[in-house]
Amino acid sequence: VVDNQVDLESVDGIEKSSFIVTASNDRTASVWDIVTGEAVVTVRHDLELNSAVFDASGMMIATASQDGTAKVWDVTSGEQLTSVRHGNSVYSAVFDSSGALLMTASDDKTASAWDVASGMKLVTAK
Repeated sequence: VVDNQVDLESVDGIEKSSFIVTASNDRTASVWDIVTGEAVVTVRHDLELNSAVFDASGMMIATASQDGTAKVWDVTSGEQLTSVRHGNSVYSAVFDSSGALLMTASDDKTASAWDVASGMKLVTAK
Protein backbone atom coordinates (compact mmCIF):
# COMPACT_ATOMS: atom_id res chain seq x y z
CA VAL A 1 0.00 0.00 0.00
CA VAL A 2 1.25 3.43 -0.96
CA ASP A 3 0.59 5.93 1.84
CA ASN A 4 0.20 9.31 0.19
CA GLN A 5 -1.07 12.21 2.30
CA VAL A 6 -2.42 14.28 -0.62
CA ASP A 7 -5.06 13.85 -3.32
CA LEU A 8 -3.90 11.66 -6.18
CA GLU A 9 -4.78 12.68 -9.74
CA SER A 10 -3.52 9.61 -11.62
CA VAL A 11 -1.66 6.32 -11.30
CA ASP A 12 0.17 4.17 -13.85
CA GLY A 13 2.10 0.93 -13.68
CA ILE A 14 4.30 -1.29 -15.80
CA GLU A 15 3.43 -4.91 -16.50
CA LYS A 16 5.55 -7.37 -14.49
CA SER A 17 7.04 -4.58 -12.40
CA SER A 18 6.80 -3.66 -8.75
CA PHE A 19 6.72 0.08 -9.51
CA ILE A 20 3.88 2.54 -10.00
CA VAL A 21 3.89 6.28 -10.62
CA THR A 22 1.39 8.68 -9.06
CA ALA A 23 0.57 12.30 -9.87
CA SER A 24 -0.60 14.47 -6.99
CA ASN A 25 -2.16 17.86 -6.47
CA ASP A 26 0.83 18.81 -4.27
CA ARG A 27 2.79 19.44 -7.52
CA THR A 28 4.70 16.14 -7.35
CA ALA A 29 4.87 12.81 -9.12
CA SER A 30 6.41 9.86 -7.31
CA VAL A 31 7.61 6.47 -8.44
CA TRP A 32 6.75 3.95 -5.72
CA ASP A 33 8.02 0.47 -4.98
CA ILE A 34 4.76 -1.33 -4.22
CA VAL A 35 6.56 -4.08 -2.32
CA THR A 36 8.07 -1.70 0.24
CA GLY A 37 5.57 1.16 -0.10
CA GLU A 38 8.49 3.59 -0.38
CA ALA A 39 8.89 6.40 -2.93
CA VAL A 40 12.06 5.77 -4.94
CA VAL A 41 12.02 9.09 -6.80
CA THR A 42 9.88 12.23 -6.61
CA VAL A 43 9.78 15.05 -9.17
CA ARG A 44 8.13 18.48 -8.96
CA HIS A 45 6.27 20.97 -11.17
CA ASP A 46 5.36 24.61 -10.45
CA LEU A 47 1.62 23.83 -10.21
CA GLU A 48 -0.60 20.78 -9.61
CA LEU A 49 -0.12 17.67 -11.71
CA ASN A 50 -2.86 16.19 -13.85
CA SER A 51 -1.20 12.92 -14.87
CA ALA A 52 1.95 10.82 -14.83
CA VAL A 53 2.75 7.77 -16.97
CA PHE A 54 5.62 5.39 -17.68
CA ASP A 55 7.10 4.79 -21.10
CA ALA A 56 7.00 1.17 -22.33
CA SER A 57 10.52 0.44 -21.06
CA GLY A 58 9.75 1.73 -17.56
CA MET A 59 12.88 3.91 -17.70
CA MET A 60 11.10 7.26 -18.16
CA ILE A 61 7.97 8.95 -16.85
CA ALA A 62 6.03 11.80 -18.40
CA THR A 63 4.14 14.29 -16.26
CA ALA A 64 1.42 16.76 -17.29
CA SER A 65 0.73 19.84 -15.22
CA GLN A 66 -1.54 22.81 -14.75
CA ASP A 67 1.61 24.94 -15.14
CA GLY A 68 1.27 24.43 -18.94
CA THR A 69 4.14 21.97 -19.24
CA ALA A 70 4.68 18.29 -19.82
CA LYS A 71 8.02 16.93 -18.67
CA VAL A 72 9.95 13.72 -19.22
CA TRP A 73 12.04 12.38 -16.34
CA ASP A 74 14.58 9.62 -15.85
CA VAL A 75 13.03 7.10 -13.43
CA THR A 76 16.28 6.15 -11.73
CA SER A 77 17.78 9.58 -11.09
CA GLY A 78 14.75 11.89 -11.24
CA GLU A 79 16.66 14.02 -13.76
CA GLN A 80 14.47 16.10 -16.09
CA LEU A 81 15.16 15.00 -19.67
CA THR A 82 12.69 17.18 -21.61
CA SER A 83 10.17 19.93 -20.95
CA VAL A 84 7.54 21.07 -23.47
CA ARG A 85 5.09 23.95 -23.13
CA HIS A 86 1.47 24.54 -24.14
CA GLY A 87 -0.51 27.76 -23.84
CA ASN A 88 -2.56 26.40 -20.91
CA SER A 89 -2.84 23.40 -18.56
CA VAL A 90 -1.65 20.07 -19.94
CA TYR A 91 -4.15 17.36 -19.01
CA SER A 92 -2.38 14.30 -20.32
CA ALA A 93 0.92 13.17 -21.76
CA VAL A 94 1.64 9.71 -23.16
CA PHE A 95 4.55 8.06 -24.93
CA ASP A 96 4.39 6.18 -28.21
CA SER A 97 5.43 2.52 -28.00
CA SER A 98 9.09 3.31 -28.76
CA GLY A 99 9.38 6.08 -26.15
CA ALA A 100 10.72 8.45 -28.83
CA LEU A 101 7.53 10.53 -29.09
CA LEU A 102 5.46 12.28 -26.46
CA MET A 103 1.82 13.17 -27.16
CA THR A 104 0.11 15.86 -25.10
CA ALA A 105 -3.42 17.22 -24.74
CA SER A 106 -4.01 20.70 -23.36
CA ASP A 107 -6.70 23.09 -22.20
CA ASP A 108 -5.45 25.36 -25.01
CA LYS A 109 -7.58 23.09 -27.23
CA THR A 110 -4.59 21.42 -28.92
CA ALA A 111 -2.99 18.01 -29.02
CA SER A 112 0.70 17.90 -29.95
CA ALA A 113 3.39 15.34 -30.72
CA TRP A 114 6.92 16.05 -29.53
CA ASP A 115 10.33 14.49 -30.07
CA VAL A 116 11.43 13.33 -26.60
CA ALA A 117 15.17 13.66 -27.26
CA SER A 118 15.05 17.27 -28.50
CA GLY A 119 11.77 18.56 -27.05
CA MET A 120 10.87 19.77 -30.53
CA LYS A 121 7.19 20.00 -31.48
CA LEU A 122 6.50 17.82 -34.50
CA VAL A 123 2.79 18.44 -35.11
CA THR A 124 -0.20 20.09 -33.47
CA ALA A 125 -3.88 19.27 -33.98
CA LYS A 126 -6.43 21.98 -33.21
